[in-house]
Amino acid sequence: MFGGGGKVKTKTETEEKQEEKEIEIIKVDTPPDENENINDDSSDDNNLMTMMNMGFSKDASMSALKKRKGNVEDAVNDILNAPVKKASPGKTSPTTHTSKSTINDFFKPTKNKNKKQKKELPPTPTTTTATTTTTTTPTHQNALSLLKNPTARDIKPNSRRKGLDLPPPEFQFLVVLDYEWTCDSAASMRPHAEIIEWGCVLVDLRSRPAEIVSEFQEYVKPKYNPRLTDFCKELTAITQEQVDQGSSLETTIDNFDSWLRRNGVKVSVIPLSYAVVTWSDADLGSTLPREMIHLNIPRRDHFERWINLKVFYERVYKKSSKGLRRCVEAIGVKFEGRAHSGLVDARNTAGIVCDMVNRQSFRFIKTTRFLEEDGTMVGSKTKKT
Repeated sequence: MFGGGGKVKTKTETEEKQEEKEIEIIKVDTPPDENENINDDSSDDNNLMTMMNMGFSKDASMSALKKRKGNVEDAVNDILNAPVKKASPGKTSPTTHTSKSTINDFFKPTKNKNKKQKKELPPTPTTTTATTTTTTTPTHQNALSLLKNPTARDIKPNSRRKGLDLPPPEFQFLVVLDYEWTCDSAASMRPHAEIIEWGCVLVDLRSRPAEIVSEFQEYVKPKYNPRLTDFCKELTAITQEQVDQGSSLETTIDNFDSWLRRNGVKVSVIPLSYAVVTWSDADLGSTLPREMIHLNIPRRDHFERWINLKVFYERVYKKSSKGLRRCVEAIGVKFEGRAHSGLVDARNTAGIVCDMVNRQSFRFIKTTRFLEEDGTMVGSKTKKT
């Protein structure tokens, strides 16, 4: 019924039957909806792309799929089992076949179908000739050109990290020496004092307990003051006959070096595995270098630096280092022999060394004094003259 007060028009039964027949005819003649074939078409396209990705040509893939009604595996097997036509000379077959092992791997089920497979990168393009294959790669020169020159900060050595670095090695030997030289109570010796006794002992630190393993003593004949004063003979107990029969200073130094080598000390190997130890700086800081200069004797490496044991004595025992005898007895060690004898003083000084190593666990790893190029001593509290 329509509004507006119009007349109502009703259909007869004949007209309704005629309309139903027309609707049936339309359903029969109307082609199926295009959407119904979308899945089938996309499936065929996917199968075609699958075979083409496997290396087969488009024509061969379409023909095999049509024959096998879209079954990819059967279509592939048909192509692989088909007889291969011989190609004419100079021509290649348009169809590229893939091995059966590759096909079987392709149809193997994967453990997780939901995971996306990673796309493989295409191979590096190469230029192939009849005899060689050339691959284009970047040159080292181009890469190095991008680097900057190092700055002063880059080449500056790192500061030493005491917590991480290994401790310096301990000396293997200590050569404890003591000199006696010419002297007089009335006046100083001119042009300088001269060595008349060279006494020393060798302490082995390679094992514990540290101990004296060898001794060296030699009397030296002075050049400028060959006659000893009465004061000197009384103080040192050295006789005139002993110095008259003594060696020159240069010969004594050579004999000293030979004695070190006989006891396994590597004299000429730098860095030195041993150090010279004295009680005070007078022996190596002034007396020996001054006399070597006057006698034109070449300087030796083992006389360039040494250990003034007084420095370590005060640090370890917290006591005054005044007087060798008093210092020896202050640590409970007996002083043996007559004082002011080179060899006796060297023995007692070595007694302090052994006590520091064996009882105090002290490690001798560095020297305390050294000489500069002009012979000036460095590290001493005494003023330069």
